[in-house]
Amino acid sequence: MKMQNIEQSIARGHDAQRLKNDELLADCFTLLEQKYVSEWMIANNVDDREYIHALMTALTDVRNHLDQIIQSGVLAEEQLRISRS
Repeated sequence: MKMQNIEQSIARGHDAQRLKNDELLADCFTLLEQKYVSEWMIANNVDDREYIHALMTALTDVRNHLDQIIQSGVLAEEQLRISRS
């Protein structure tokens, strides 16, 4: 991996960690999750429940993607540390 790509991966990992730790963003995820669960519980038909399930899945996908970027940054930092020793 090129040095520029390693540094970019590290920077993106730090950015993703900052976003994951951001209180406003965390509140948004929590509120949306609570809203979706409440809507799912009162949904009257399968189509509505399926739509809400898709929204919840998308929310989880965003969280997981942030985690993947964080992990890539951690691995890039380790790779950089090893290459410098």
